[in-house]
Amino acid sequence: MLRLRHALEHAGVPIRPGTDQAVLHAFERIVTETPEHTSGTLTISTLCKEAGVSRATYYRSPLAKIITGLLAAPDAPRPQTDVLTADIARLRKAERMLRSQ
Repeated sequence: MLRLRHALEHAGVPIRPGTDQAVLHAFERIVTETPEHTSGTLTISTLCKEAGVSRATYYRSPLAKIITGLLAAPDAPRPQTDVLTADIARLRKAERMLRSQ
């Protein structure tokens, strides 16, 4: 998600402390499947709940238009959890084998 942060900064979208930062951190937690306050479903409602902000506050943030656009795009790249889970399992197995040598 550093890519999102970098893309926002490169596009000149300021990430202000407070609401913007909370929304960005919540978005990162949900996308990386480490939510703290929600089920982890990537919706505006869960994003707001995860960030601890109201929907009205969220929509006043300059990040709202960008994130809402990402969620609305049907061809937006989504994490392929099955592939990533298989990669993690494969790497853990290789690590165990290396440690046992």
